[in-house]
Amino acid sequence: MKTCPPKYQAFSIIEQLVVVAVLTLVVALLVPALNKASARANAVKCTANLRVWMNALHLYAPDNGGRLPPSQYTANSSDDATSFLWPYMGVSSKVDAWQKYFCPVKKTSDGTKSQAWGTYGFNSFISEKPLASITEPSRLIYAMDLASSGRWIGYSIIFGGKPQDLTEAYPKPHQRSVNVAYVDGHIEFSPVSQLMRGSFTRYTDYYLPTQDSMPIADAKFDR
Repeated sequence: MKTCPPKYQAFSIIEQLVVVAVLTLVVALLVPALNKASARANAVKCTANLRVWMNALHLYAPDNGGRLPPSQYTANSSDDATSFLWPYMGVSSKVDAWQKYFCPVKKTSDGTKSQAWGTYGFNSFISEKPLASITEPSRLIYAMDLASSGRWIGYSIIFGGKPQDLTEAYPKPHQRSVNVAYVDGHIEFSPVSQLMRGSFTRYTDYYLPTQDSMPIADAKFDR
């Protein structure tokens, strides 16, 4: 007696559509979670890289009379704080430091990723300031995420400049926030609207006590 092979019934169109719909729903639920995880990983990487620059700062100062490195814009010069810090970072050049220790999600104003000019800006108000004169280093910002080619946290950023300057200066690469490094070396993760002017100008001729409650930008820059 011959046995008949089992018959397999193909999925109907409705069943296939149901499967596709379920898979689409699963992907829709997973993608945001994966994007958030990726953003968080990049934020951690960016924080770690900024910490390398801050470690270099605290190696540089004792070798240079206890002063912070120059961080003031100079016309026709490519020097900024990174020019003086990179020798303390175990790299062969400033460009090498930029390429190894940059924010991995930094973008230029046209939306393209860039490693040019580094990805952090350094406080121009305290350029070459003696560390000993800063009695509360945990309240004074030294560096933060800044637009590519920014490099200097100066008057136009802290006290307001052209709208496009603000847009480029605050890319909010990490879920509406930026990495902010203080002179004592600790790093915080903050929305731009919560950064006060006094945190940049303290111990300088630009400082007024009222600046401690004056944000450098409003909440629209947190978007």
